[in-house]
Amino acid sequence: MRQRVAASLVVGAAVVVAIGVTVRRLPLTALLALAVALLLVPAALAARRRAAGTGAAAAMAALALAPWVSVPSWVVAHPVLHVDNAIATPIDLWIDGQRRLTVAPAAGESEPPFVRIAVGWHRIGWSAAGASAPVQETHFEITPFAEHLYTPGGAGCYWIAVTAYGGASTHGWAHGPQPLADYHRLERVDVWFGPTPDVVHEPPLARGAVRVAVQRWAACMDLFGRCDHDVRREFVDCMRTIDGRRGDGTGAGDCWGTASKRCPTAASAVPAAASVTGATSARP
Repeated sequence: MRQRVAASLVVGAAVVVAIGVTVRRLPLTALLALAVALLLVPAALAARRRAAGTGAAAAMAALALAPWVSVPSWVVAHPVLHVDNAIATPIDLWIDGQRRLTVAPAAGESEPPFVRIAVGWHRIGWSAAGASAPVQETHFEITPFAEHLYTPGGAGCYWIAVTAYGGASTHGWAHGPQPLADYHRLERVDVWFGPTPDVVHEPPLARGAVRVAVQRWAACMDLFGRCDHDVRREFVDCMRTIDGRRGDGTGAGDCWGTASKRCPTAASAVPAAASVTGATSARP
């Protein structure tokens, strides 16, 4: 009897995991309730066969196991979408025609607000806070095991900094200025809008570590609202070239100078963030 109950619990747990991963629009509370119901079946069968001790143990196991199988599977099927509001006023986030979140203007170096959203294609939009409908929408795909960042109106500009510690290497890690877009899918983010740490603590057997920081790119964002979209895009494209990041005669100064000429209201001096000469570093 006990072996049958244990096998039934394993099968029930597998079914819950499969449902949690594949039925993407199922709310977490509904999945948790379903997990409890499915996992209590072995206890009910044991009770019907008058195996009271086994039935009680199975019921306790079901109640303990339900969160452990339902929550992780639901989380995998509902990755995080971060929202960085680089506009000066609060905005509402819309997902598939439904208002989901009101986001205040971004400030500081903290992690931006986020929502969990089912894996798959979605219609993401934004509006002024309290508006009846989104003013702009974008279709993009949410994938598991990735970081997703949405900046309403494409107002945010971002720079990825990668730091290697100990014997680790930054080889193969994407870094530097990111394309101008309202949606970014990132491989990994350890630090949101701040510098990578000076020291990291890894297990004794580890040869080193890598930390990835997404930073707001002040030079690019300085152009928002003062220059048209094409000027910003050309500045970003210029900085994304190897020459554009060298900081010499063909580097940040020239990229910024070209933007300034096409956008007279832009500052004449190159902002500090525009003169960044590298996005990777190594620390002992």
